[in-house]
Amino acid sequence: MLTQVDALLMLDVYPAGETPIPGADSRSLCRTIRNRGKIDPILVSDPAQIATILAPVLTGNDLILVQGAGNVGKIARYLSEIKLKPQTQEEEQHG
Repeated sequence: MLTQVDALLMLDVYPAGETPIPGADSRSLCRTIRNRGKIDPILVSDPAQIATILAPVLTGNDLILVQGAGNVGKIARYLSEIKLKPQTQEEEQHG
């Protein structure tokens, strides 16, 4: 499913009290997805940077799906409150 999106931003994965599993981390997951060649995930190490990184990626009628555990609900709420504006075609062309 993660390889079927137009853009993928991933936050760090944290163990929920259990011993971390080697290879079950954000960097490894991003690398595996990237190696499949369908999408180049963006690893976001600081959740406070999500809006800044996401804004230039958005276009017209995009859907943002926030999925995970822990504080991701706060991230989803924040993104809905700030009302990110997608770039217009002119802005995309001129960077």
